[in-house]
Amino acid sequence: MGSGPLSYTEALALTESLDHDPTSAWTPEEMLAMAFKSPSLFTPGKEFNYCNTNYVLLGLIVEKSCRRAVGPSLSGSLVRTPWHEGHIAPCQQSNTIPEPYSHGYLYGGSSYALLDAPHPADLQAAGRAGTFKPNDDTDIP
Repeated sequence: MGSGPLSYTEALALTESLDHDPTSAWTPEEMLAMAFKSPSLFTPGKEFNYCNTNYVLLGLIVEKSCRRAVGPSLSGSLVRTPWHEGHIAPCQQSNTIPEPYSHGYLYGGSSYALLDAPHPADLQAAGRAGTFKPNDDTDIP
Protein backbone atom coordinates (compact mmCIF):
# COMPACT_ATOMS: atom_id res chain seq x y z
CA MET A 1 0.00 0.00 0.00
CA GLY A 2 3.02 2.21 -0.36
CA SER A 3 3.18 2.24 -4.16
CA GLY A 4 1.31 5.51 -4.70
CA PRO A 5 -1.32 5.03 -7.42
CA LEU A 6 -4.89 6.21 -6.98
CA SER A 7 -7.23 3.40 -5.96
CA TYR A 8 -9.56 2.73 -8.87
CA THR A 9 -12.41 2.74 -6.32
CA GLU A 10 -11.67 6.44 -5.79
CA ALA A 11 -11.72 7.27 -9.50
CA LEU A 12 -14.50 9.57 -10.64
CA ALA A 13 -14.99 7.39 -13.74
CA LEU A 14 -15.94 4.43 -11.53
CA THR A 15 -18.47 6.32 -9.42
CA GLU A 16 -20.03 7.90 -12.52
CA SER A 17 -20.27 4.49 -14.13
CA LEU A 18 -21.88 3.00 -11.02
CA ASP A 19 -24.43 5.79 -10.91
CA HIS A 20 -25.32 5.49 -14.63
CA ASP A 21 -24.93 1.73 -15.19
CA PRO A 22 -24.77 -0.14 -11.88
CA THR A 23 -24.66 -3.53 -13.63
CA SER A 24 -21.27 -2.84 -15.24
CA ALA A 25 -18.45 -5.32 -14.81
CA TRP A 26 -14.87 -4.23 -15.50
CA THR A 27 -11.80 -6.07 -16.66
CA PRO A 28 -8.58 -5.62 -14.70
CA GLU A 29 -7.24 -3.49 -17.56
CA GLU A 30 -10.28 -1.19 -17.36
CA MET A 31 -9.85 -0.80 -13.60
CA LEU A 32 -6.18 0.07 -14.05
CA ALA A 33 -7.01 2.59 -16.78
CA MET A 34 -9.39 4.35 -14.36
CA ALA A 35 -6.69 4.51 -11.68
CA PHE A 36 -3.85 5.56 -13.97
CA LYS A 37 -5.75 8.50 -15.49
CA SER A 38 -4.77 10.34 -12.32
CA PRO A 39 -1.20 11.10 -11.28
CA SER A 40 0.33 9.05 -8.46
CA LEU A 41 -0.60 10.25 -5.01
CA PHE A 42 3.01 10.05 -3.77
CA THR A 43 6.45 8.67 -4.57
CA PRO A 44 6.50 4.89 -4.01
CA GLY A 45 7.78 3.97 -0.56
CA LYS A 46 7.27 7.45 0.92
CA GLU A 47 3.72 7.15 2.27
CA PHE A 48 0.91 4.67 2.91
CA ASN A 49 -2.53 4.67 1.30
CA TYR A 50 -4.95 1.76 1.05
CA CYS A 51 -5.27 1.07 -2.66
CA ASN A 52 -7.46 -1.51 -4.40
CA THR A 53 -5.45 -0.91 -7.59
CA ASN A 54 -2.59 -2.84 -5.94
CA TYR A 55 -4.78 -5.96 -5.73
CA VAL A 56 -5.60 -5.72 -9.44
CA LEU A 57 -1.89 -5.40 -10.21
CA LEU A 58 -1.08 -8.35 -7.93
CA GLY A 59 -3.68 -10.50 -9.67
CA LEU A 60 -2.20 -9.70 -13.08
CA ILE A 61 1.30 -10.49 -11.80
CA VAL A 62 0.09 -13.87 -10.49
CA GLU A 63 -1.60 -14.63 -13.81
CA LYS A 64 1.50 -13.66 -15.80
CA SER A 65 3.93 -15.59 -13.62
CA CYS A 66 1.72 -18.71 -13.34
CA ARG A 67 0.51 -18.47 -16.96
CA ARG A 68 -3.10 -19.10 -15.93
CA ALA A 69 -6.08 -17.35 -14.34
CA VAL A 70 -5.87 -16.17 -10.73
CA GLY A 71 -8.37 -18.71 -9.32
CA PRO A 72 -6.53 -21.88 -10.32
CA SER A 73 -3.20 -20.19 -9.55
CA LEU A 74 -4.24 -19.68 -5.93
CA SER A 75 -4.93 -23.36 -5.52
CA GLY A 76 -1.91 -25.41 -4.62
CA SER A 77 1.14 -23.23 -5.22
CA LEU A 78 0.06 -20.11 -3.32
CA VAL A 79 -2.66 -21.42 -1.00
CA ARG A 80 -2.50 -24.84 0.59
CA THR A 81 -6.27 -25.29 0.55
CA PRO A 82 -7.70 -26.74 -2.68
CA TRP A 83 -9.90 -24.47 -4.78
CA HIS A 84 -13.50 -25.41 -4.05
CA GLU A 85 -16.78 -23.97 -5.23
CA GLY A 86 -18.10 -21.77 -2.43
CA HIS A 87 -14.74 -21.54 -0.62
CA ILE A 88 -13.17 -18.52 -2.30
CA ALA A 89 -14.96 -17.37 -5.42
CA PRO A 90 -12.83 -16.91 -8.54
CA CYS A 91 -13.01 -13.61 -10.39
CA GLN A 92 -16.17 -13.44 -12.43
CA GLN A 93 -17.37 -11.31 -15.30
CA SER A 94 -20.86 -11.45 -13.79
CA ASN A 95 -21.99 -9.28 -10.93
CA THR A 96 -25.02 -11.41 -10.09
CA ILE A 97 -25.51 -11.88 -6.36
CA PRO A 98 -26.51 -15.42 -5.36
CA GLU A 99 -29.65 -15.64 -3.24
CA PRO A 100 -30.29 -15.12 -0.41
CA TYR A 101 -28.60 -11.75 0.02
CA SER A 102 -28.94 -8.53 1.99
CA HIS A 103 -29.79 -5.28 0.29
CA GLY A 104 -27.42 -2.33 0.27
CA TYR A 105 -28.60 1.25 0.42
CA LEU A 106 -26.98 4.58 -0.43
CA TYR A 107 -28.15 8.12 0.12
CA GLY A 108 -27.59 9.84 -3.21
CA GLY A 109 -25.07 8.51 -5.73
CA SER A 110 -22.00 6.36 -5.42
CA SER A 111 -19.66 9.33 -5.37
CA TYR A 112 -20.92 10.36 -1.93
CA ALA A 113 -19.98 6.98 -0.46
CA LEU A 114 -16.86 6.08 -2.45
CA LEU A 115 -15.30 9.52 -2.76
CA ASP A 116 -16.58 10.86 0.56
CA ALA A 117 -18.06 13.82 -1.33
CA PRO A 118 -20.43 16.09 0.61
CA HIS A 119 -24.09 15.97 -0.33
CA PRO A 120 -25.42 19.14 -1.97
CA ALA A 121 -27.37 21.60 0.18
CA ASP A 122 -30.79 20.44 -1.07
CA LEU A 123 -30.08 16.81 -0.12
CA GLN A 124 -28.70 17.87 3.26
CA ALA A 125 -31.90 19.85 3.88
CA ALA A 126 -33.98 16.81 2.88
CA GLY A 127 -31.92 14.73 5.34
CA ARG A 128 -32.59 17.16 8.17
CA ALA A 129 -36.29 17.16 7.25
CA GLY A 130 -36.40 13.36 7.19
CA THR A 131 -37.48 13.25 3.54
CA PHE A 132 -34.19 12.09 2.00
CA LYS A 133 -34.78 8.42 1.26
CA PRO A 134 -32.00 5.94 0.43
CA ASN A 135 -31.68 4.18 -2.93
CA ASP A 136 -31.58 0.39 -3.01
CA ASP A 137 -28.20 0.03 -4.72
CA THR A 138 -27.83 -3.68 -4.11
CA ASP A 139 -27.00 -4.29 -7.77
CA ILE A 140 -23.90 -2.08 -7.73
CA PRO A 141 -20.99 -4.54 -8.07
